[in-house]
Amino acid sequence: MRLSILLSLLALCATVLSQKSLVVMDIFSGVPNPRWHLEGQERARFMTIASSLYKNNQFSCEQYSSGFGYKGFRVYDSEMKQCLYVVNAKDVESFLLEKYITLIKSENQVDKDSANFINQIKNVIAGGVHDLEPHASNNIFEDIIIDKPIKGPDNVTVYSPDKWNSDPDAMRLNNDYNYGADIRTDTFAQFGRRKGTYIAPNCAALYDAAIFDGLQPIGFPCPEGQPKLGHYFALLTLEGRDFAIFRKDLEGTWSGKKGTSPVSDLDDSKQKIICPDKADTGDYKMCGYFIAVPSKMNIQ
Repeated sequence: MRLSILLSLLALCATVLSQKSLVVMDIFSGVPNPRWHLEGQERARFMTIASSLYKNNQFSCEQYSSGFGYKGFRVYDSEMKQCLYVVNAKDVESFLLEKYITLIKSENQVDKDSANFINQIKNVIAGGVHDLEPHASNNIFEDIIIDKPIKGPDNVTVYSPDKWNSDPDAMRLNNDYNYGADIRTDTFAQFGRRKGTYIAPNCAALYDAAIFDGLQPIGFPCPEGQPKLGHYFALLTLEGRDFAIFRKDLEGTWSGKKGTSPVSDLDDSKQKIICPDKADTGDYKMCGYFIAVPSKMNIQ
């Protein structure tokens, strides 16, 4: 009997150690968020230090902060059919951040900018993420992908956040580029992706890729009124790391969608966005203004 129990426990341990958990750092607005797997002893360690979060059902896989920058970690466990949004849990966040640091070190991606980037994340973890705003959970285990892009009309966009926020797949699988262009692709669209080559997230490269995708550059300053065809589109960059997009709606203010976050017409100071170059956009800086005409654009 004891041998049978021991063998069962060993089999259970082997099963647990063979399972994986997908970790996604929720930080970027335009480019895909960093992701990696926890497995073996690392996964077991995570399950131990995060046990109170699971036990108390303290968090679910919801979006908590819609600001720029670090917002937390999502941990997807397909075996347990559970998703945990880890935020304001310093020990757990620090553990996951250390795993990310180990990953980028193994890929020789650590430089001075990376070190500063990581220190900024550590500071946010230490101080906590504020303005938490839970939103509806998304189905993370089944994707309903659309067959072809759904393009909005070529007139000025109307601020209607429910078009994106009420559909979990639309919100999770489309970023600020999709929203800014008013084109749903369910691919987390990237500038110049149809070229088949990597486009570095810096202003010069993204500006050229934007033109390649069909955006019409108009330079500076922040445009007044509305264009005769299409809508105004603003490109911002976190140089070398990420991009952010805003579009000008019929109401005269601008709105955006930070990564998988809900659509909003407020900046990080919770103010209406009158002009992106005067709004609180954290460390993101203006790169240029464009006109977006959905029917003339091709984004992937």
